[in-house]
Amino acid sequence: MDAKAAMQERSALFENAFDFKHNPRVPMLSNFWTWKYLDAGYDLNEALYDYEVMDKVITDFHELYRFDAYMEVGFRNPMRVAQALGGGFHYVDESGEALLIDDNVTLERDEYIEFATDPTAFYWSKLLKRTAGQV
Repeated sequence: MDAKAAMQERSALFENAFDFKHNPRVPMLSNFWTWKYLDAGYDLNEALYDYEVMDKVITDFHELYRFDAYMEVGFRNPMRVAQALGGGFHYVDESGEALLIDDNVTLERDEYIEFATDPTAFYWSKLLKRTAGQV
């Protein structure tokens, strides 16, 4: 099946599912993220910081499992983006094969009224600094 025919078939599967119509099979949606790197034999630190490895793993993953649709965030690596902005809230636990996210407070208990009064001013004066790791 060529790419255009595959796209039409997969689109019809999802449209039918959304409209509660009969389908010849259940459409499959992939939302795997770190698992695909581990499945390919890479440590998370190797894969999450090397875009060539990401490209290879994602391409191989698509070819191997042939899902009908993908939710792929691998190329927009939130770890690298957060670090470029000064944050360091994500880290890798290789022994547990997990990506961990530190909890960080963006709104203190006594700041809700200030936030509700002027969200834009609050964002620029406090929230942006906190999420970028500068405070």
